[in-house]
Order: sequence, then structure tokens, then C-alpha cells
Amino acid sequence: MTGGTIDIVHPFSGDVPPRLACLLGSFDPPHRGHEYLEARLLDRFERVLLLVPRRHFDKGVRAGVNADYSQRLELLGTVCGRHPGRVAAGATDIVLFLELGPALEARFAGTEVVFGMGNDTYARVADSASYYARIGVAIGDEQARDLARLLRRILVFGRSRQRPGDLVVPAALRGVSSTLVRARVRALWQRGAGEDAWQAGLGELVSPEVRSLIRARHLYTG
Repeated sequence: MTGGTIDIVHPFSGDVPPRLACLLGSFDPPHRGHEYLEARLLDRFERVLLLVPRRHFDKGVRAGVNADYSQRLELLGTVCGRHPGRVAAGATDIVLFLELGPALEARFAGTEVVFGMGNDTYARVADSASYYARIGVAIGDEQARDLARLLRRILVFGRSRQRPGDLVVPAALRGVSSTLVRARVRALWQRGAGEDAWQAGLGELVSPEVRSLIRARHLYTG
């Protein structure tokens, strides 16, 4: 298997309870949709971990277009700050959920990890064999059993579509994405928009804290 590390930059306070929810995402930047998923997980779990993958099968980091990993973790710090001690954030180079679950349970000994994710991500996890094939590894019987167990420990949010059994995402948030936020920010930079325009343009997409950091760090200028 691929191996890797998990680095917690914004830690939990106190002991981690027997069950922990994890959201793995690019968070480039964190937006209102992420906040909704996090809030619903906090309704069910005492602790939620937000993880940024340092490498990605389908995405790269482009200067001016994307935030780098340290900047994303700084942005996530504003999310953690709204739930002191209950929400932690970090980065990992473990990109396969089939490996990330056991790695997290080893990191937080005695804790069962449950993942939250959108339905599109769930479909990719269910097709883990394809991603293993891309790194030249075949899934055997043991990994197939581990995958079946993993799929039972995922809470699926209906983002792109709502299926029976999915957790509901409000219609107003289903179209919110980091790609949309970055495009909106780029347009604001390009026209030299003032504070009122920034508030109007991003108010329904990101929190004021994230908006302020985007401006302070001159992110997504394109």
C-alpha cells in the first residue's frame, strides 16, 4: 500500500471520544457547503476532523489559482475557531480512504472513524479498485472486505443529487463549490472591488473570516 503521514495543525482539546467524524477535502477555500456538512456532523459527533490532502489524483496546485496547503490550513483555522476544541484540522498525504481510515484509528487510538462526504465522492470511494489500479496495485480479497466495512461507515450527503438514505443538503447550498468561490474572487480582484462588493459577492458563499483572509493573503488573483 502507499503509506503516508497525518499532521494535525489545529488540534482537538482534551481526549478524543470513541467515535470521530472526518471530512477530507481540498478546502480551497472552505465554503458554506463545507460549513453545513461540518455542522451536521457536529450534531452527531463530539469531534470533527477536517483534513486537506497534500496530493490528489485529480487536482493540482497552481500559483494564483489555488491556495497552497499552509494557506488552506490557515483558512481552516477560522472554521476550527468557531467550535473551540471540537473541530480540528490538518493535512495528510494519504489519499485513499481505504488507507486513511486505519491510519486515523491508529493516530487516535481507541477511536472509530466515520467519514462524511458528498455523493460524488462516495461513488469514487466505492470504485476504489480503479484508483488503486492507477498506482499499480490490485485490490485483493482482504482489501475488498475492508472496503465493504468502510462503506458502512460513511455518511453520504446529497450534494449533486439526493438519493434515498442520503443526508439532505439544502438546495441553496448544492451549487456552492470552491471552484465557484475562486471564480467570484478572481472577478472581484480584477475589477478592484471595494468592501461592499466583496460582502455582496461572497456573503452567501463563504464566512466573513474566510473572506477577510482571502483578501489579506491576496488569494485567487488568477
